[in-house]
Amino acid sequence: MGWIAFGMQKLHFFKATKTPSKTSFSVIIPFRNEAKNLPFLIESFLKLSYNKEQLELLFVDDESEDASVSVIENALKNSGMDYTILTNKRYSNSPKKDAISLAVKKSKHPWIVTTDADCKVPEGWLTLLDASIQKKDPKMVCMPVLFEKDASLIKQFQFFDGLSLQVVSMAGFGNRKPLLSNGANLAYKKNVFFDVAGYIDNDQYTSGDDIFLMEKIRRLYPKKIKYLKNASATVTTQCVDNWKEVLQQRIRWASKTKYQKNTAVEILGSIILLSNITFLVCILGFFVFPLKAAIFLYFILLKIVLDSIIVWMSAKFFKLKLNVLFLVLSLLLYPFILIWVIAGSFFGDYQWKGRTFKK
Repeated sequence: MGWIAFGMQKLHFFKATKTPSKTSFSVIIPFRNEAKNLPFLIESFLKLSYNKEQLELLFVDDESEDASVSVIENALKNSGMDYTILTNKRYSNSPKKDAISLAVKKSKHPWIVTTDADCKVPEGWLTLLDASIQKKDPKMVCMPVLFEKDASLIKQFQFFDGLSLQVVSMAGFGNRKPLLSNGANLAYKKNVFFDVAGYIDNDQYTSGDDIFLMEKIRRLYPKKIKYLKNASATVTTQCVDNWKEVLQQRIRWASKTKYQKNTAVEILGSIILLSNITFLVCILGFFVFPLKAAIFLYFILLKIVLDSIIVWMSAKFFKLKLNVLFLVLSLLLYPFILIWVIAGSFFGDYQWKGRTFKK
């Protein structure tokens, strides 16, 4: 926790200066059956403050069975936006990697930006990204992503989980050990994608279009991956609606971890797993050994306090208020969900976008 807190503080906040925009972007959006979410994403695109002549939108349809394509066409046909709808060509076990690879090949601008169909982007999104590129000359830029929330426990849990992932992401960059990236808000140079041969050698894994690409670029350009630490660059994404989907989503995320070649990820992941197992043992010990209950209670409270501090640091950066009751409930739930997800990531199959994938 100290390593995370130190790294978070060490990572410098990025403050943009007013300069003419120079970077041209191809924004890639893979989608499958997203008719209900696409209007919100497209509406946020239309509000972008960036020069439309330096921007194209590449939507990649992955066998949608709803009205997603019509939604895009109706929303953008008179918008003045440069957009294209591509049909995905499957050749691997990862539909999303296939979609991105196709769109990168079809793109016409030097910088690629990826996001998801269930997201919304901020007005100054590309303006901040352009300023960061001009100032730091990176090969890849990772940016923040948060879950939208309401007053339900399931969405509050996902919101807090997202906050913790963001602080770990920033800590990794602050400590010069990049750990995480998120394809819902990620940018990289088009030629770099080809320099590292895209997703070759990892397209057999369904998930990981963001992490595996970051690791390949990091190995080739170790000092050229940056994190844009500015809350105004945050993309927001929708929560899933039930606990089964929460588990399936996180099993999909976790299934790629065992294939990562990152020692820092392995060490941090092991510590997090052991601390959560110990937390569950302490809850059991509290009832089984009542004479030693105080010892178990101290550890339980210590973990809740330390986790709360990390989540609070993240919330403070994003200028968000926390619901203490939901935070505590989420922290109590987390160890049970984590153990279930880790077990699920090693055994059995998982569901995603109406398809079944084998691990």
